[in-house]
Amino acid sequence: MSGSSSAEVVVIGAGYAGPMATNRLLASVTEGERPHLRVRVNPRAHFVERIRLHKLAAGSRESVTVPLGDVLHEDAELIVGSAKMINPDDREVTVTTADGEVLLHYDHMIYALGSVAAAPTPGARENAFLLADVDDAGRLRVDECLRSLDAPRTGACHPRPAPPSRRPRRQQAGALMRSPSDWCACGWHNSPRRFHLGGPPAAMVKETICAMIMDAPRKERTKPGSYTSPKGPRAAA
Repeated sequence: MSGSSSAEVVVIGAGYAGPMATNRLLASVTEGERPHLRVRVNPRAHFVERIRLHKLAAGSRESVTVPLGDVLHEDAELIVGSAKMINPDDREVTVTTADGEVLLHYDHMIYALGSVAAAPTPGARENAFLLADVDDAGRLRVDECLRSLDAPRTGACHPRPAPPSRRPRRQQAGALMRSPSDWCACGWHNSPRRFHLGGPPAAMVKETICAMIMDAPRKERTKPGSYTSPKGPRAAA
């Protein structure tokens, strides 16, 4: 991109990928190009730490949100609203905001809405709370056995995002408990490995991981490309 051929970029979504892409892009261009990289759309003005939703449900944390201004590049423009319709032919997106609908033109779009809660088990949506949303997690109060304190017959359900990632990941096991919990390493297909920790060391490792996840998009504001993700398994020949 050059100053003579600027482009309007719209980023839809402000989960983990949206701020990462926005910050990396804005930090990679010159100051003269930044005014044309201006828009991001999200239903909330806050960033939700989804990795901490279980703590909100368990009552060990009062909030799992931070202002998006604390995460985004200072030149990022935020529109609080929901994308209603995308017109790829005209390169326009209609956004519903509190003040009405806004029509945005774009040359490039980054579609980063993230995963959605999946509840394939019959009756799960009617009888359980899905811990993939800050509203559900905030309404749910559970005991050490994951039973709802308000409705003992209702439990907490951590949905698996779809489609599943093929990258190596680390699983937080038993993190809903108020007492020191366990941490175990898992493969890309979510099968547990032999290595695991328990008690205070596990709690310390989990808190460090949560902090690192929040630091990643923030570092992209000044050091674009600083975050690198592990590669998944090689595809079969």
